[in-house]
Amino acid sequence: MSQTFGRTILVAMGWKIEGRVPSPQSCIIIGAPHTSNWDFVIAMAVRWAIGLDVRWIGKHTLFKGIAGPFMRFLGGIPINRSQAEGFVDHVVETLRTNPGLIIGLAPEGTRKPVSNWKSGFYRMAAGANIPLLPIAFDYPSKTLHIGAFIYPTSGLEADAPMISAFYKDKRGKGGRGISPILPV
Repeated sequence: MSQTFGRTILVAMGWKIEGRVPSPQSCIIIGAPHTSNWDFVIAMAVRWAIGLDVRWIGKHTLFKGIAGPFMRFLGGIPINRSQAEGFVDHVVETLRTNPGLIIGLAPEGTRKPVSNWKSGFYRMAAGANIPLLPIAFDYPSKTLHIGAFIYPTSGLEADAPMISAFYKDKRGKGGRGISPILPV
């Protein structure tokens, strides 16, 4: 039922999916460029359309008031970025003890342009010894691109070019590409 609902939303919005999730397993989904509140609607529709059980990390203010239970129902995990100490370690431990868990996040951490991505996504994947799955919103073509698994190697500095290559021609709402992955 939810797959039909997700597909219906995507068709109504004119979006399509390119690529397939490689055999589902524990991974960190990195969704970028994150430029609009519509990214969430599209991501939820894709999640339902392909039948993938994904938990996602979002800022704690999304979980306040009556929206909180609904956001948790949708798979949300709140994080207060001003008090995030130990959060990456907690997620790593959760991934290690819950085989098959898939967590999605926006590594830019906000819809606004940033000087560089937050590195928690990479530290989570490396710490739990699981792959990253790059997913890109491309608003000009209304396509959500699903990439291939990227396995962390010797550090984000070594893997950033491969991650950047996947996103290089994808554009968010308003035509903006991804923010730099590493500090410039």
